[in-house]
Amino acid sequence: MATKRSMKAEVNKTLEEKGNVKDVSIPKELAGLVMYGEEEFRFWVPEGFKKAYPKDKTKWPVFKIRNYNAGDEAAIMQAMLENNMTGKDDAIKFFMTDPRASRILVRRCLKGVKNLIDMNGKEVLLVLVNDEVPEDFLSRIPFKLLNEVQQNIMSGTMPSEEETTGLEF
Repeated sequence: MATKRSMKAEVNKTLEEKGNVKDVSIPKELAGLVMYGEEEFRFWVPEGFKKAYPKDKTKWPVFKIRNYNAGDEAAIMQAMLENNMTGKDDAIKFFMTDPRASRILVRRCLKGVKNLIDMNGKEVLLVLVNDEVPEDFLSRIPFKLLNEVQQNIMSGTMPSEEETTGLEF
């Protein structure tokens, strides 16, 4: 079984090799030095729904996501400081394992959902409060889905044209 130290060393090695920025054709040495893009939105569907209903896009929930920006980064840093997390290893651990990071990003970057059905078959509506996802909505999101939304926010992946055909928002 891997020790905590070896796991941490592996994470650091991966970050050194690959950098910690999404692939936008910039050198990893410039991570944290290049301006974020303008506020843009994209639409995303969780992979599980695509696999469960490959031919029935009417069952796919569509999430409207705003790109990650400097304000989001500042909110994460503030949460880390409030919890006395000041080291490099703390930042990696917080981003990768702490559900608070997911909640902060989803609260700030999720801007809409369509066709999201709960376990009772009712559509779940998202009404933003002060341009943020309210706690009552966040508390209903299962951890796995919350984590996937966070990963999509951070990766900025766009669905293919084939995936978006027939989807409306």
